This record gives sequence, C-alpha cells and structure tokens, in this order.
Amino acid sequence: MEKIIKEGKELETIINEILTEENITKEELYYKHFSKKTGLFGKTTIVVEAVTRTNLIEFIKEYLKELTNNMGVE
Repeated sequence: MEKIIKEGKELETIINEILTEENITKEELYYKHFSKKTGLFGKTTIVVEAVTRTNLIEFIKEYLKELTNNMGVE
C-alpha cells in the first residue's frame, strides 16, 4: 500500500496539495495527522500520512486473495 507522507504548517494546505497531486477528491482520501516540534525553538510542524481509496481497495483485494490462497480456498 502506497502511503503519502507530507509535512507543513497548515493541515488544509497539506491536504489540498495531496488532492491536487493525486487528482482526487477529499472523499477519496483517508488520512491521519499529528504535530511534531522541530528545531531549536520548538516550531510545530504538521505531518500527514495519507492513502487514496484506490490504493486501499487494491491492498485489501491483494490481502484477501493471498489469505484465501493460503487457506486453500478458491
């Protein structure tokens, strides 16, 4: 599964960048975010880890296919 990881100052800006780069809508994006402090003065950076719906569905299909093959079910 291909994860998209981006950092920035504002959550909405990062999300919009991902949507533009992947050419998808917000409904097709699953993400989580967290803040981390960096640098000498503790500047806060937002980190977003995201996956597109298409990548998630493909991952689930492959996982289930492998699982059923390992179980001997066709």
